Amino acid sequence: MGSPAAIGTALAFESIEGPLTPDRLPAFRERLAKHVAESPSDGRAWALLGRVDLALERHAQAAAAFGRAIESSRKVAADADIWVDYAEATGMAEGRTLVGRPESFIARALAIDPAHPRALELAGSLATEKGDHAAAALHWKALHALLDAADPRRAELSLAITRAERLASSGGMTPR
Repeated sequence: MGSPAAIGTALAFESIEGPLTPDRLPAFRERLAKHVAESPSDGRAWALLGRVDLALERHAQAAAAFGRAIESSRKVAADADIWVDYAEATGMAEGRTLVGRPESFIARALAIDPAHPRALELAGSLATEKGDHAAAALHWKALHALLDAADPRRAELSLAITRAERLASSGGMTPR
């Protein structure tokens, strides 16, 4: 989820030894929570806390941490990855939907990087959720063009594009 390599850049994790495994995440999370409590202006640490909470499926806490990350640092707020993670966490926390606040976060990520793969994927899913299959196909085609020819996701994405185009041409709606 997100950028796991970012863990190495957070000051709170400088002395961690060994791999970051799922069973170690809760202890790392508590250590990071203590760090941001002591250093509330550390936007990168807030973003990392959000990613850890997202991995732990603590969606509301993750959304709150991403919000703090963006408020704390202009550099973090200029990172499309953070906005995508924020959209995902908020969507899960607010009823498993991308409509509403997550929609604006996806738009922000695409404004920062129009070719951001996860933002394009979420934008397509959002468009499908809203019944705009033509827009979904456009976002997913843009994503498809970015994927390496050997990427196994291409086949599944091709099917999704074909389905979205078929629904768009027939005026079909996706059940909510």
